[in-house]
Amino acid sequence: MSENINNTPVTSEAETVGTEAIDPAPENAQSPGEQYLYSKTDTLVAWVSAFIGYLFCRLLPVADHPLGTVLFSVVLYAIAFAMLAVCKIKPNAMSVLSAVVGVLLSVGTFISDDVFISGVSSVFRLLAFVYFVYSATGNSLEKGLSNFLVADFLRALFIFPFSSVVEVFPAAFAHKNNSGWKLAGKILLGIALAVVPTTVIVFLLSYDADFSELIGNIFDFNVSKIFDHIGSAILGIPVAMYVFGLYFSGTKKTCEEALTADGFKTAGERCKVAAKSVVLAAVVPILFIYCVFFVSQWKYYVSAFTGALPEGFSYAQYAREGFFQLCTVAIINFCIIKLIALFMKRDGGNITLIQRMVSVLFAVSTLVLISTALAKMVMYINIYGLTRKRVYVSVFIIMIAIVFVLEVVRQFKPSFKSVPVSALVCVVLFLGLSLCDVNGFIMKYNVDRYLDGSLDTVDIIASYELGDSAVPELVRLAEHLDKKYGSDITKDGEIAADAKTKVMYSCLHRYLKKATEIYIDDGLFSQSVPALRAKRALRDIGYDEYIASKAEWRS
Repeated sequence: MSENINNTPVTSEAETVGTEAIDPAPENAQSPGEQYLYSKTDTLVAWVSAFIGYLFCRLLPVADHPLGTVLFSVVLYAIAFAMLAVCKIKPNAMSVLSAVVGVLLSVGTFISDDVFISGVSSVFRLLAFVYFVYSATGNSLEKGLSNFLVADFLRALFIFPFSSVVEVFPAAFAHKNNSGWKLAGKILLGIALAVVPTTVIVFLLSYDADFSELIGNIFDFNVSKIFDHIGSAILGIPVAMYVFGLYFSGTKKTCEEALTADGFKTAGERCKVAAKSVVLAAVVPILFIYCVFFVSQWKYYVSAFTGALPEGFSYAQYAREGFFQLCTVAIINFCIIKLIALFMKRDGGNITLIQRMVSVLFAVSTLVLISTALAKMVMYINIYGLTRKRVYVSVFIIMIAIVFVLEVVRQFKPSFKSVPVSALVCVVLFLGLSLCDVNGFIMKYNVDRYLDGSLDTVDIIASYELGDSAVPELVRLAEHLDKKYGSDITKDGEIAADAKTKVMYSCLHRYLKKATEIYIDDGLFSQSVPALRAKRALRDIGYDEYIASKAEWRS
């Protein structure tokens, strides 16, 4: 062991050969005044983090690069697994599950063109990758499914990355004096020396037209694109800092004492100060209000299950009535259940009968409200068909219901880990939305119901928001209408059908005509399954010639 001029301990070259390439220096945080000796693996990860940041910025906005997003996710996790292998770290089950979720969410952006789902999916993918690195490096508070999942995410998102956020810079240039850097410097010097004579020779030989044309073709590039790439690299630096900070803190165990499981357990025990009488006095008035409300509104809510619309309501008004209030009440009730579990005293550390009874009553009250809201939404859909908002609301209601059911289960089985299971349910439901092509499903449902006679019309204007996914089903609807009415579809300039069909027919062909004008080749990375299906459907129907043979009818 020798010392440098700053009296900081540095391992000799003989001691580090053969180990620093694979050893991520598993020492804890360095002592004050001590300079950390970065391994070659740290340097490699630093430059890989910079490359990841660059690619991340190149893909923004994600909705415009569906295929690029899938390829980026595959490359990202492949690199991450390779780095873990270099560091001799074996990923655990939770980290592998996070990686699978991240890749599947990226596939969802390629299968579906729903902008809202794509945006939410982007957030979920970032969370999945952060948790993957955090969990794979062995920093979870508990193994497997844990009730400390929220604490784990707080550590992974904010504490680990930002505690080492500037480490990427010294790590990236830690080995600048080795032979590789020297070789790179010599190459760059040679290129610099060749610039002037090469320019002079090209200028002297430019009298030849063929040579000039060849050189022009070789060096013909868009300068703005160069600056675009440079901008992505610069904007990717904060991303690189975050990713490397997460890796560095995770592998060097610099944040082991932050938000520990024992600390949470101790704090939780100290919080249990509320007596049973205090809890009952606080919750009984709320439960009494619920009873009065349910009794006074019994007929109103029962109507949702019988399919009878109450007097003075439209279907839309009845379905929307109280939905946001329901969401607020559900959040309040969930918080009450958790606050009771946090602050109420326990007998010998066990859930008391009063706590169990009160929590179940709040959960059941919420489930009653949820069931009526879902029944009203089903009635609304039966009359008017599906839209994106109706699908989102229905899935959200189901999600809330499952969470409260799991809370009821936890009251009778205290060992049940409701937090990670609830999170897993939410992830599965969202994965279902991402992978099923919601927009295509909505359009198919509405067209099928119109064709079987259970729906009066298909709202073409509302279908505009469904994007590429709606086109194949709209083509099927157009073919049906033309086949049904044939040459009699018009009469004296008017559609020979009811008013709703006339409006639908006119809007439908305007939509398809517009669709044929917007499909251009945006590049490989911008391709998606809905866009490919839409272009194929329009091509198969020969819509360019098809629309030319039809008169444009005004609604």
